[in-house]
Amino acid sequence: MPETGTWEDRDRTARRTRADVRVVRGVVVLAVGLASVTLTASAGAGAVPTDPRSRPGAVLLHVPGAVESQAEHVNDDGVVVGTFVDATGTRRAFRWRAGIGEVLADGGVAPASVTGVNRHGQVAGNLCAHQSSEGCHAVLWERDGSLVELAPGHGAATYDLNDHGVVVGVDGGDTGDSPVGVLWQDGASTVVAPFPGVAMFVTHRGTVAGRSAALGSGSTTQAFLWRDGVVTVLAAPDDDTFTVPWAMNERDDVVGHIAPDRFVVWQADGQVRDLDQLGASTFTPAAIDDHGVVVGSLEQGGTRAFVADGRGTRLLPTLGGARSAAVAVDASGTVVGWAQRRHDPPATRHAVVWTGSSPTALGECVPGRRVVGSEATDVNRRGQVVGFVESTGPRDSEPRRQAVLWDVRGRS
Repeated sequence: MPETGTWEDRDRTARRTRADVRVVRGVVVLAVGLASVTLTASAGAGAVPTDPRSRPGAVLLHVPGAVESQAEHVNDDGVVVGTFVDATGTRRAFRWRAGIGEVLADGGVAPASVTGVNRHGQVAGNLCAHQSSEGCHAVLWERDGSLVELAPGHGAATYDLNDHGVVVGVDGGDTGDSPVGVLWQDGASTVVAPFPGVAMFVTHRGTVAGRSAALGSGSTTQAFLWRDGVVTVLAAPDDDTFTVPWAMNERDDVVGHIAPDRFVVWQADGQVRDLDQLGASTFTPAAIDDHGVVVGSLEQGGTRAFVADGRGTRLLPTLGGARSAAVAVDASGTVVGWAQRRHDPPATRHAVVWTGSSPTALGECVPGRRVVGSEATDVNRRGQVVGFVESTGPRDSEPRRQAVLWDVRGRS
């Protein structure tokens, strides 16, 4: 699999994004001082092959003046972060907690993106004046909303953060063209991946996973782990084999790709577990839980959600339609993503949660508007799911997104 995109592009579909990159980089929301409203799906939202009373209702995260919005990440306390598009067409970042949202300061630099939120409510993200490495600023929004630029004067980008405020990413230097993987903490930076490299994931214990082309005897990008200053190249047939991490869990297990056609879990005990791709033409891991269970999507005559564990890889059922994708999994094995209903048009998606192997459609309703679809993007340990609902109104030329939160385990 050849590398594509610029050095600041994320080599994963979720991060711990736990969501399709095309979705996460899309427009997203804000909620400012308005009460949230819990609504369940109505008949107008389209019939689903489940009892509507069993579907978790959507808490709409309203934003005065927002044109579109999307929730991207949620921490275990229910703090939601994402981005929104305002009336001027500018994409900005927001944080929503306890029913109240705030616009995160951007210093006049846009568009904004968010890459994670930790248990303290700190938010990692990027402000990019231009769609290039030179125009991007790696930033951390503190709990009080203050903005900290992590690499002043440098082209840089964040990828992840942990509960101790450690942020990882890439620093391009003064000109933005000498990328090294870095760890930022308390105003200082540490290089963890030599040029050209990037630090992509960090656990709460401080283990970092990333990729670099300067670790072996060859020049091919290879996946690595960094622990307490020691770099370990993840197992590959030789130094000229391309490898890249796609997701990481808190046990230091990493799921990733070994060129040309293997997807594996590099386990913390040193073992390498190959994932059965079921003959798929493409295979996209999105997340791995602390039990080593991998979820994602594959192409097998159409996109299908999968779950892979020690027993093998199996497809997750849809809502009666042809396509689905899994984007995140919580500590209890609850999987979220999207799926199609029977007779859905090819591009239609509906937010779904899989408990065991059973899919449940998440509630879709926006008062006064016709709902056309939804997607889930993340889930926390409490079973709170975030994402967006798409709907159209009388004056809309195309569907608009609105950020939502679903409480899966809290439903009656």
